[in-house]
Amino acid sequence: MASFEKRKPTEETEIPSSESITVNMELALTPEHREVMERHKRGRLELLRDFITSRTVDVAMNFMPGIDVPKLAIEGMLGKTLSNEKLTLRKRFDYMLISGGIALSYVLAVFGTPDCCER
Repeated sequence: MASFEKRKPTEETEIPSSESITVNMELALTPEHREVMERHKRGRLELLRDFITSRTVDVAMNFMPGIDVPKLAIEGMLGKTLSNEKLTLRKRFDYMLISGGIALSYVLAVFGTPDCCER
């Protein structure tokens, strides 16, 4: 059994100051390091693009207040959804009709129903 009294204390490693880190930063950023960082950055951007153009996010955004009306209207005008689904003429009409109905419901909720129908 080893005695704790005979053990040599370990030397603490010196932590470099912040000035020395910034001076040596150029040495750490080799061309290979930069290439790897750029490749992973592009990979993260592609992952974000794939997430945004997924069908799940596309459908979920149709139910988000404030996003739904312009999104449905733009998709109806362009003829394809955010997930690149091509819309038929009937679906384009439906998208425009739904976005108009939702917009009308928002307007009626904010300003109230007109009093012309009361007697």
